[in-house]
Amino acid sequence: MTDTVWLPEAMTRFRCNQQGCCCKQWNIRMDVESVFHIVQELPDDRTGEILDGARVIRDPADGKVVSLDLRRRAPDDRCVFLEPELTCEVHRKLGGDALPKLCQAFPVTSVRHGDRLQLAWDPICPEVLERIAESDGPYPVTAAACGPGTPLASRVVTPQPLPEIEIGGVALTPDELAALSARVTAHLESGARPALDLLASANAAVARAVTGGPDALSLDPDEDVSDFDEFFEWCVGAHDGRTLWGFVRQYRRFVFAVPLPPAPWGDQDALFEYDPDWRAVVDPRDPALDGFLRRYLAHRFFSAFERSPATGFVAFNYGSVNHTLGSAFRVAVGLSRWLGRPVDKDVMKVAVGASEYLFRTLSLPAVAMPWFRLDVNEKLTLLEEDQTPGSTEG
Repeated sequence: MTDTVWLPEAMTRFRCNQQGCCCKQWNIRMDVESVFHIVQELPDDRTGEILDGARVIRDPADGKVVSLDLRRRAPDDRCVFLEPELTCEVHRKLGGDALPKLCQAFPVTSVRHGDRLQLAWDPICPEVLERIAESDGPYPVTAAACGPGTPLASRVVTPQPLPEIEIGGVALTPDELAALSARVTAHLESGARPALDLLASANAAVARAVTGGPDALSLDPDEDVSDFDEFFEWCVGAHDGRTLWGFVRQYRRFVFAVPLPPAPWGDQDALFEYDPDWRAVVDPRDPALDGFLRRYLAHRFFSAFERSPATGFVAFNYGSVNHTLGSAFRVAVGLSRWLGRPVDKDVMKVAVGASEYLFRTLSLPAVAMPWFRLDVNEKLTLLEEDQTPGSTEG
C-alpha cells in the first residue's frame, strides 16, 4: 500500500468543527467489526441500547453480515454514540482508532487508481466548503503522507478500487485519467474568464470526449459556448420550490456560515420556486463570488468520484456539477429572500452545500437531467453505465 496520497492542498488544513452535524438525521452504516469491538469495550449496560433496532446488512454474494445500520435516537435523530455535548462516546472513551471506518474517513472517499491514491472531499461538509472559500487564489493539488501516525492515515482506511474507466469508448489508465483531470481543473482555476464561462467550455470539451474519446478533450476558454446559457437555465429550473426548500430544511444541521431564524420555519416553498429573473438576485458572473466558484468547480472536477447512497458504489462523474451549481443558484436566491440579505460568499457556501446534499441524496439517473451537447442515445448509454461502479457521466 502506498504511503502517499493526492488531495487538494487546501484540504491539508481541514479540521472537523466538532458540531456533530454528520452524526444526525441519516443512516450511518457501520462496519460490523468496529461495532462488535465497541460493544465489547463499552460497559455491558450499553449493549442493549446500542444494538436495539439495528438493521443487519449482508453481502449479497455470500450472505455474510458486513455492516449494521444502528437505530437513531431522540431528540434530534442522532447517532446512538453522539452525546448531549456533541462529543462522540466512542472517540472520548476508546479513542479515534476505535471509530467505525466510515466515521474515521468522512467526509472523504479514498479512491485507488492503480498505484495512485486520491482523496475526494465531500462539499456537503461545511468545513470542506470553508477550505474551498479560504481564498480566491489557485486551487492546487498536492501529495501528502498518509502512512501510520500521519493526520491522513484514518482517511485511507477503506480505499475504493475502481474498475476500468472509459470515455468515448476508450479505456483510460490511472495516469491518463489523472492527467485529464489536471487539465480540466487547471482550466477552471485559470481565471481567464468568469467561472461559469470556464465551466461552459469545460462542458464542451467533456462532451467531445464522451463522443470522440479522450483525445477530443481540447480546452479553449475562448470557445463559442453561447448555447450553454440556455442549457444552464434548464439546470437552474430543474426542481420545484418544495423540493429545494425541503432539502434546505434537512441541510440546516450543516449550516454555520450564516445565522438562521429560530424554528419552526413554516413553509417557504414559494421563495425557492424558479424565477426567470433570478439573475437580478445573484449574478452568476459576480466578481465577488467568482473566486469561490472557480475553486469549487476545480474541487469538484478533481474530486470526480462520488459514492452513490443507493448502491454504495463509487462512480466517475463529470456531469452532475452543472446540475448541482444550477440548483445552488436557485437555493441562494431563496436564502436571500428568506433571510433578507444579499447573496455573498457565505450565502453561496450554504447554497452549494445544500445543493450537493440534494444531489447526493436523490442520486438521480443521468437520463432524468439535461446534458450539454449530448443527444438522447448518449444519455441512455450514460444511464446504463451509471448503474455500475466506475461509470462515466457526461
